[in-house]
Amino acid sequence: MAKPEKKRTKTDGKEECGVLVKMFRSGKLGRYPLCLDRFRAGVRLMQDYRFSSFVPKITSSYDETAFIRSGRHGSEEWCGGRQAAAQRYLDALKYVGKYGVYVLHFLRDEENVRSFIFKHPVLNEASVTTYRAVYKALCETLDLLAEFYAKEDEK
Repeated sequence: MAKPEKKRTKTDGKEECGVLVKMFRSGKLGRYPLCLDRFRAGVRLMQDYRFSSFVPKITSSYDETAFIRSGRHGSEEWCGGRQAAAQRYLDALKYVGKYGVYVLHFLRDEENVRSFIFKHPVLNEASVTTYRAVYKALCETLDLLAEFYAKEDEK
């Protein structure tokens, strides 16, 4: 007996940063100049995470050279870029400190705040206060990420 196929929605695999975009559009990231910095910092963190994650086509030896079985990026710069992205991602996690859990749950895994709170009922039974606290902590996390990436750009 065949398994029923999962119904696909219009946005399956198309929205790279779905949760962050929804927060930006709904105004949860604050007012104009600040929300744009927060949004950019979140997107850069996601890009660093995705770029640094393991790709089966690439195997890296100990002398940091990349060998690609198929494709056009067979250069040391490609591997160095992946390693730099991984280092930036880990440094960003260290920089946000105690807010790292928000990075892992909402920015990296793109989990919805509402579903996260419902999965963890110990969080004040999904009250409005909990939502506000989570959104406030997310904004503080994004502020720290914006500071981190500003320092990285100055280097």
